[in-house]
Amino acid sequence: MVQLLLGIAAVLALLQALSLFAKTEGFRGSGRLFGGVSTILIGIVLLQVTTFVLASWVLVLCGIVAVGSGARKFARRKLPQS
Repeated sequence: MVQLLLGIAAVLALLQALSLFAKTEGFRGSGRLFGGVSTILIGIVLLQVTTFVLASWVLVLCGIVAVGSGARKFARRKLPQS
């Protein structure tokens, strides 16, 4: 299970890095979503395998904030400009 979560987190981190090369802001905003979910998964893995519980929860919280920020940015870019 740990290997699967780390594999998914690595793929999402790669997608986040690739989103930096995109010109459209919508895709770049989705990079924050990818990075946030990746951070959450890494925090979950650390919760399972280490005794650094506080640091793991901080990673999960940071991932949640990144996902929220990315969703907000992504949603703003999809709205018609007035």
